[in-house]
Amino acid sequence: MLCENCRLGTTVEISLNIGGHNVTLRSCSHCEKRIWNADGDSVEVSEVLTLATALRR
Repeated sequence: MLCENCRLGTTVEISLNIGGHNVTLRSCSHCEKRIWNADGDSVEVSEVLTLATALRR
């Protein structure tokens, strides 16, 4: 998939299930932009970390 940020690189996509939430990371091989989605919505990495740390409680 072509990077939606720079339109030059291809993205690697990693999908995870964190506590019942579908989380996807897209990372560009050219500009290194990282885009996170959780349950279809754009989120910041801090929100992904909050989901992951909630599992430890």
